[in-house]
Amino acid sequence: MLSQAVVKCMISADIAGVIVNNSSVHAKKSVEKFSAYAASKAGLESLTEVMALGVGKAWRSS
Repeated sequence: MLSQAVVKCMISADIAGVIVNNSSVHAKKSVEKFSAYAASKAGLESLTEVMALGVGKAWRSS
């Protein structure tokens, strides 16, 4: 994923920053016929949270 590659480059160059991933309300609460879309948005939110944990306290991921 692009975010992971960018984080690696920024860490090696000692550059602070913020990774922002845009999701949707459907990640938390969705409606009928949006299952694939809702699942992809929930996956993006989960990946963002795990990335923030993986890079440490110096990084913030939203």
